[in-house]
Amino acid sequence: MTNTYLLHTTKQCFVAACIYVIFTAFANAYTQDTGQEIAQDNTPQTSSAQTQATDAQRLQQASEIRSIDPLKAKEILGTINIDALTELEREQYSYLEAYSFFILGDIEQAITHFEKLNQQDISTDMRYKVKASLVSLYSGALDWDKAFKTLDSLLAAKAGITDTATLEHGHAAVSNFYTLLDELELVAQYTNPLRGEAFSPRFLCLINVQWAGAQLEVDINKVKESDFIKTIENCKAINENTLAFAGYNNLAAYYYKMGNIDKSREILISNIEAVEKVRYPPLAAEYYELLAKSYMDAQNYSQAELYATKLLNKKFKQFSQNTTTTAFDILSRVSEIRGDYEEALGFYKQKSAALKRNVDEKNAKQLNIQKAQRAIEDKTKEIALLDRQNTILQTQADLDKQSARNRLLLIILMAFVLLSLAAWVYSKRRTYVKLRKVAEIDDLTKTLNRRYFTHMAKQTIESSTLLNKSVCFIMLDLYNLNKINDSFGHQAGDMALQLAAKAVKSACRQNDILGRIGGEEFGILLDGCNSQEGYAIAESCRKAIEAAGSSSKLNDEISLTASFGVADNTTTQRSLDKLMANADKALYKAKEEGRNRVAMFGGSD
Repeated sequence: MTNTYLLHTTKQCFVAACIYVIFTAFANAYTQDTGQEIAQDNTPQTSSAQTQATDAQRLQQASEIRSIDPLKAKEILGTINIDALTELEREQYSYLEAYSFFILGDIEQAITHFEKLNQQDISTDMRYKVKASLVSLYSGALDWDKAFKTLDSLLAAKAGITDTATLEHGHAAVSNFYTLLDELELVAQYTNPLRGEAFSPRFLCLINVQWAGAQLEVDINKVKESDFIKTIENCKAINENTLAFAGYNNLAAYYYKMGNIDKSREILISNIEAVEKVRYPPLAAEYYELLAKSYMDAQNYSQAELYATKLLNKKFKQFSQNTTTTAFDILSRVSEIRGDYEEALGFYKQKSAALKRNVDEKNAKQLNIQKAQRAIEDKTKEIALLDRQNTILQTQADLDKQSARNRLLLIILMAFVLLSLAAWVYSKRRTYVKLRKVAEIDDLTKTLNRRYFTHMAKQTIESSTLLNKSVCFIMLDLYNLNKINDSFGHQAGDMALQLAAKAVKSACRQNDILGRIGGEEFGILLDGCNSQEGYAIAESCRKAIEAAGSSSKLNDEISLTASFGVADNTTTQRSLDKLMANADKALYKAKEEGRNRVAMFGGSD
């Protein structure tokens, strides 16, 4: 698990802010209690008592500055004599220690320390807060299995919590979890009733920012300008500047969606300097993205280009691919307006790649969530089955004292249970096979999809590198597919793709890796082949596709052919990306030379 692994969802910037705020807003849950103890023991009579008071005061100081100056807070924690603390203060110390890892960017250590604290003998309220923290961290880290299980445990423990500050921590974690699931309608539904409860100003500031941000996406007609302004004023009144700036961003987004672009831009500009000083990348990224879009709409292309370029800073890329997609889109449009079509095309290609990554990440996320939910369902079924088996065993012990007829009934009952278990195992296996097929195979052509093809190709290249074997990559692009779609309909186009895929499979070797990497593009990785051998295989594939098109119903008016580009690792690094790039250059060369042909990449191409 890495720091950047924390954020890979559609609403990553908003989610990052939620996780950040949950900790900065509620890490002081025990600070007030600690402060009360300090007040009671503030007039020590012995040197030992003085040491206790000093350590307790340091603990309180570390808690107060934990989000303002996290490095200083961590330094203060290192000076505290843990043995001199009370049991309650030790809990707070452990909590602040785990929190310090989060705020300083070490998510893996934060999870480890919170898990360790959860295993200790701690108070009910502290355990509830630790579970709430773990729900946010697990879901942010995309560990859905642990996130779902911890959430269930958190919700089950809610009934035993009476402390308002502790409940606030749990509510914030649940709201953040729904946000990470992209269930913004649930976020709006869950947070709306909390806005009228008797919670702390800090929590109401957080929950109103979350509710307004979700409502903007779900139904903008249910939120008013006054909602944003009131939330901002309340957050500023308690010096929650980070949340206040998030509230300003929500207000600017509201104006933008309502068509008041000038007002939206005015709010963003008036706050951008202060936001940059906060040095919190997710928040700045949201400001830059909205500014770039508003300037683009106002035809102020220089400013739009400025903020779009800022979004490409690597510190923003790790938080959201969406902002990267927006940046490339705006830069492409600006370049096109300036007449620099080559640059515009380059930015457009990068936008398309970023958009593709977004889709792949979203699909992978949904698959992981489904697997986690399936695992929980299977575990529940397994527990239920074990309970049934225990009941049956008890019944069997009783029936042993009865007649042979009752023993026969018992055997029949056991057979039914075994059949049920076999059916369940079979059903689970079928579900797994289906999920794996969806994740690996292109449904139309029955070849590998781009994601799994890339995975298999990289593994093969790594293995070939260790064995010092040649690797060749072929990229092919079908010709006339659009004409087939236009002339005969998309069903005919689908048939053409299937014919081409089948023809290529028949011409390739058994261990060659074939995948669909684009709408009409396929890739073939040839292990143990150089470019000359790859050229021969590509030529066989070309002839097979041409023959398949001629023998089908498509040859009445339009022929089905393909161009091929071949490259191997003798002229480049042992890298899939480089191989694909060189093969693409060769493919371009083949198209320039007249299509329906094979071209090899030379080192100077």
